[in-house]
Amino acid sequence: MFGRRSRDPKPKLPDLDPDVTSHWNRGQPPNPPPPVEEPRLNIVPTWLLSSSAEERRRGRRRLLISCSLGLILGPIFAALVIYLIHLINLPLLSNPLGERMGFGAQDEEEIYYTDEISEQQVRCLGAYLQRTGYFNELSAKSVRLSKKGEVYVVGFALLWGSWKKEDVLEDFRTLRIGISREVFDGSPVQVDLCARQPDSKGNPMPAMVVLHADEQ
Repeated sequence: MFGRRSRDPKPKLPDLDPDVTSHWNRGQPPNPPPPVEEPRLNIVPTWLLSSSAEERRRGRRRLLISCSLGLILGPIFAALVIYLIHLINLPLLSNPLGERMGFGAQDEEEIYYTDEISEQQVRCLGAYLQRTGYFNELSAKSVRLSKKGEVYVVGFALLWGSWKKEDVLEDFRTLRIGISREVFDGSPVQVDLCARQPDSKGNPMPAMVVLHADEQ
């Protein structure tokens, strides 16, 4: 009895998962946990997944109403947008001076004319201005031709302040009489001496001096 040593009892190990210990006994690692599937986005309408026939009918009815409203209101909305765009861009798309006809080799001398003026009258006025030397192809010049009742109105765009010079006024008085006789068969003609710059409201060629039809 004296030669034996007393041994301490072995500590008791905690119980392990039987599935894990069975893999260890066979020398294989335990199976990894199954992957967790991410939730999928359900893009199918709930009324299609519903088992209730009544809910499916209501869902189809709502879809039909939405499509019908889209077909009816879509063209109306598109037409309204096009009309507004046209209304906004109308001043930009149309020239407030009217149609344009160019003269000279470089087409830099021009006459703008309104609807009541014929193209033949514009050509006659341009030819007369070429004969008198006003259209001389030396610089760009702008003329506006319109009609006010029975009076033809011819506007000339001048450099700023030119209409204040007496010799310029006298030249245009003579030109007014010649236009009346040679272009419009003696019809009354009014001459507007205009500025090249628009006025405060954006109107082009504002008249600064008016030579009336009955002025001598």
